[in-house]
Amino acid sequence: MLFYTCSRQDTLRANIKDRLAALDTLTLTQPEQSLLDLDSLLIDDNLTTLERAMLLFKKGEALYLNDKYHEAYNVHLKAYALFSELKDKYNESRSLITLSGAALHMGDIETSQVYALKALHLAQLIGDKRVEGKAYNQLFSLHFKLKDYDKALTYIKATDSLYSKTTDTTSIIAIKSNVASVYLQLKQYNKALTSYSEAMSLSQSNRNPKTLVSVLNNIGYTYIEAGEYNMAETFLRGAIQLNKNIKVINAAPYKGLGSMFLLSKKIDSAEVNYIKALKIYATNNNAKEEIEVRDKLIAIAIMSGDYVKALDNQIVRDSLQLDVSRLEKNRLLDFANVNYEVKQKETEINHQKEINTRNQWLLISTVLLA
Repeated sequence: MLFYTCSRQDTLRANIKDRLAALDTLTLTQPEQSLLDLDSLLIDDNLTTLERAMLLFKKGEALYLNDKYHEAYNVHLKAYALFSELKDKYNESRSLITLSGAALHMGDIETSQVYALKALHLAQLIGDKRVEGKAYNQLFSLHFKLKDYDKALTYIKATDSLYSKTTDTTSIIAIKSNVASVYLQLKQYNKALTSYSEAMSLSQSNRNPKTLVSVLNNIGYTYIEAGEYNMAETFLRGAIQLNKNIKVINAAPYKGLGSMFLLSKKIDSAEVNYIKALKIYATNNNAKEEIEVRDKLIAIAIMSGDYVKALDNQIVRDSLQLDVSRLEKNRLLDFANVNYEVKQKETEINHQKEINTRNQWLLISTVLLA
């Protein structure tokens, strides 16, 4: 019975495997629906340990894609504990990468780094280059956020070397864009443009218009930083036209044009494009971007001598800032609660391990005595 129970823990039945495969696409296209489907599967008490772990992993990924980082963090902790119990190092490392990403989004740099380094160690231990690349990419994100660009460049180049031999074009495009973003921060504009050009060529060959729009937009911003406004306008307008072709509404190119015209002192054109960007950000409830654009519009209104318009924008901007600050405060409180729950869970696990150890010795003693 003991051997049967142990072997059953790490099995994945065909019907669960099929449901997990179907959820792969659904998680990307309809994350909310995938969460409902996952919850309906998780209520089954007859799930094996591996099945429950895999379903929790999928749920954590869906929550992460839906920007619910606190919930994703909690769910992945449960999945990680089950994978550790099964000694499934591959899935352990994958959970650790998502835990690192969620912690980074929640502002806990130290915890994010611990998880990313642990994932890197496990990936190297089992020789999985893809997971190793993801761990390096997570460390890149962490150091980029810390503005440690030299270290970030080291990690993203390590990712690039691992993925360049694969056929995963989508990931390679993202990596090339990340390399370019570091060069942009280091003000090495030619190197940034070279990496973006590689990403653009791959996007065109891969026929991925949404990715191509992002790359065109990034190239436009790079030319703005380099002070080459004519080239910047060409690429930003190219991004706008491609958005229209694929019927996608994107504020970033309009914001870029607003910045470009403001820097070249074409105030009227700057205002027109900032207002277009503002409408999109407001519709999408993107408060942080809306605040940034309203700051520019306040400056333009003051430059134009329209103080009433400046005051109107300032009132809305201050209201948005209060909402953002309130949300940030709640986020910090939630994160404190998450940390408390994690520590409490760790204490419970350690206590349970002590009980299990005592029970094992008791069993051995009883058998020997018998």
